[in-house]
Amino acid sequence: MIKEYIKEFVKDNKTATITIVIVLAVVMLLATLSGCKADDLIQIKTPPAVQKAIGVESQISLADAGYAWNEWSSHIKLNSERFAAEIEEGRSTLILINSLTDMGLSALNGPMQTVPGGAVIVGGVSMLAGIFVRKPGTKKQIEAAWEQGFGEGQAFLNVEEEGDDVGAEG
Repeated sequence: MIKEYIKEFVKDNKTATITIVIVLAVVMLLATLSGCKADDLIQIKTPPAVQKAIGVESQISLADAGYAWNEWSSHIKLNSERFAAEIEEGRSTLILINSLTDMGLSALNGPMQTVPGGAVIVGGVSMLAGIFVRKPGTKKQIEAAWEQGFGEGQAFLNVEEEGDDVGAEG
């Protein structure tokens, strides 16, 4: 009886039936989507430096972005502290070397003044040592500068090859 009534209603009201079916389909779709986490569907591009530093993919979901941001911030903070400690240690070493050098020159100045031309000899030897002797760590600094320049050049070439028009007007 109800079955026949529904069949008769559908035959007589096709527009209403189509509308009801569409509304029910939309409600089912919305109910399904409300159960999904939309932040898993949204993808974010991560810069190459971030990918390399914290080991994430080139695109991550918005849900994972907060975790990646915290990892990146921790990475920056930790490496900044390490770098600051290295700089401070280097400064301490420099102060120690300067102090020892000054003490050595002061100790030589006294006896060398009694030798004819001794002050000139000490000054000349000091000047030659300053010109020709490399500072400690110079080789590492030069290698690091070459590596950094090479890496930046490679990154620049990779960006150009991918066709990214970062600064282009659109």
